[in-house]
Amino acid sequence: MQTRKKNAHTEKAAEFIRYQILSGGYPPGFRLKTIDLAKESEVSRTPVREALRQLQQEGLVDIRPKQGARVRTITFREFKEMCELRLAMESFAAELAARNRGPEDLVEMEDAIQQMQQLVTQLDQNPGGEQLVQQLAREDIQFHMAILNAAGNNLLRVEVLRLHLFNKLVNINFPRINSGTPAIDSPLGGNRERRHFVLESHRKIFDAVVAQQTDAARSAMHDHLKEIIDRSMVVMARHERSRVDPIPPELGVFHASV
Repeated sequence: MQTRKKNAHTEKAAEFIRYQILSGGYPPGFRLKTIDLAKESEVSRTPVREALRQLQQEGLVDIRPKQGARVRTITFREFKEMCELRLAMESFAAELAARNRGPEDLVEMEDAIQQMQQLVTQLDQNPGGEQLVQQLAREDIQFHMAILNAAGNNLLRVEVLRLHLFNKLVNINFPRINSGTPAIDSPLGGNRERRHFVLESHRKIFDAVVAQQTDAARSAMHDHLKEIIDRSMVVMARHERSRVDPIPPELGVFHASV
């Protein structure tokens, strides 16, 4: 009973800290003081320490001897490597989904695409609908989750979700270059042509999974993600080059092949 209660407190603290990080409340480099976190999350210090170690394993927190815990700062190189890994793993997940999918997986994917289609149509009529963009982003996540579920590889699923956490951390905290520049990895909040392009790329993935065409599913997911990642890398590279210490030219714009 004591262990169960202890685990519940640890998870409560982890959920609170994770939310603060991924919502931008605790920015990269922010010092995570145990005493403050205990008060804010309304648990004792011990579960907070355990929660920080858990979030360190997730890659959201850095813990160093004599320096304490801080929100992880992701460098350009780390972001590039994360994108390369995500591209490879999610493309493979689509291949596995085409091979292993069941009827319930197809229903889940089709529901997400239908919802996305309705939201895209509504955004065509109301381009400034921020709530619609948020709903569209959630359906996009649901589609990719359905692909991961259909793949049937739990280890792959865990690692891809971990990469999504990293990506969200960068996306939340990355500064906009100017008011007209979208945040990193924001494929659904752009103009009409952009939204329809992304929707069509989802359909190509879905059609390949339905037909159990493994190579086509892998290729469609690769093309979909690579286009998004390339755009993100361009935005981040521009920002890095605008700083005093620019990125090494050899990093360039991300072009990966799987």
